[in-house]
Amino acid sequence: MHHLATGKCYYITVIYAACNVGDRRDLWKSIRGLAPASSPWMLMGDFNAITSSSEKMGGNEPNQLFMVEFNDYISDCNLEDVGYIGSTFTWTSGRVSERLDRVLCDQQCLNEFPLMHVRHLAKNYSDHSPLLLEIMLDTGQPRGSFRFQNMWLGRLEINED
Repeated sequence: MHHLATGKCYYITVIYAACNVGDRRDLWKSIRGLAPASSPWMLMGDFNAITSSSEKMGGNEPNQLFMVEFNDYISDCNLEDVGYIGSTFTWTSGRVSERLDRVLCDQQCLNEFPLMHVRHLAKNYSDHSPLLLEIMLDTGQPRGSFRFQNMWLGRLEINED
């Protein structure tokens, strides 16, 4: 993303991680090399992974190795979870609920937008809760927001004109 007024670049990576552990590992490996050297970086979306057992309710016990791998990925990329306001869980299926969706940022991004926060909104048509990213100025006025819609993943149009 390029800010027209300041000329500054910001990098946003939208994630839709596979349910398959091997495919997720491949994704983590490929993303490790994407970190920009001198611009704020944000990753957001469905990571299909949790960082701790507190991010899961119901079903089998979470796999400790998978959580360690995800936490290692976050640490290796020097990212931090922005946190959230709202329901703890962003995905539900039957009696199982988990926080699979999140926003991660590097320190440059957190320094640039110290009042940024994420809201877990109510689910509508999906088994995932939408995320609403709100970036606030020091005055408390919204600077901008970005809402990721799962429906964007279902349709790809290429215009070759």
